[in-house]
Amino acid sequence: KVQKAGLGNQHDLVGRFFMDHLTFSSGVFLPSDPYLAAGFYSVNWAKKFMGFLTLSAGTLRRERLLNFMASLGPEWSQSILSLKRLMSGARQGDVPDHFLQHLSNVITGIDDVASATYGRLFKGSFPVKWFVFDNVTEQAPNADSRVTLAPERDEIGVNRVRLDWRLSALDKRSIRRAYEIIGQEAGRAGLGRVQITLDDADNSWPSRLQGAYHHMGTTRMHDDPKKGVVDANCRVHNVANLFIAGSSVFPTSGSANPTLTIVALAVRLADHLKRLMR
Repeated sequence: KVQKAGLGNQHDLVGRFFMDHLTFSSGVFLPSDPYLAAGFYSVNWAKKFMGFLTLSAGTLRRERLLNFMASLGPEWSQSILSLKRLMSGARQGDVPDHFLQHLSNVITGIDDVASATYGRLFKGSFPVKWFVFDNVTEQAPNADSRVTLAPERDEIGVNRVRLDWRLSALDKRSIRRAYEIIGQEAGRAGLGRVQITLDDADNSWPSRLQGAYHHMGTTRMHDDPKKGVVDANCRVHNVANLFIAGSSVFPTSGSANPTLTIVALAVRLADHLKRLMR
């Protein structure tokens, strides 16, 4: 009744600037050496840590690009995939499904199998045909990308949420240009070639694009109430005792997982509230 437009929404900013990290496969890396040691850059959640390819801060500024990082997913020939499945079954003492098909793949691809056996014995790894780039990319803040309330209500009478997730030409240009730079550096170092599968000639996006479930924005931080919902201390503008801690206050999203930043923000806010209470 007091805040007619909604809490913190006197300038129609609540729900706007929704961001997520853009994730999809958008290129392949063809290594000069099929035994290239790139396992550090492959996604494996069982590992204690893993690396991502990215661009330097200076390159991002000079090229005016959004933050970007990519992992390398190895792709093996069908014969090697079948060999790996048979070896796994032998270690576990069971017969894998489609055993005869796997055996046939190994026999027909005996040259690849011989190369793989050599690599396993003397190189410590199987030869890789190519690596698939899986990128995780920052989204540019966009006021039209927003969350609103739908007229439909759920089982307890609360309005359901409606999301209008908007991407921009800068989002696509940043990804494609990042791969161009990585390709140039890979060629200069003699590591291989990069093939980009993302077309920037139109405004469409690949059907395989999805978010990373890293929801950010919608109550963005800014000192000016006309440009943000909360101030630098996470306090909602024009409300003395209402604070927000979470990724919704992020003015930009970066490309890394937001959890540690959320935790740091919550600890920072807790210290601020303790000072206020004293």
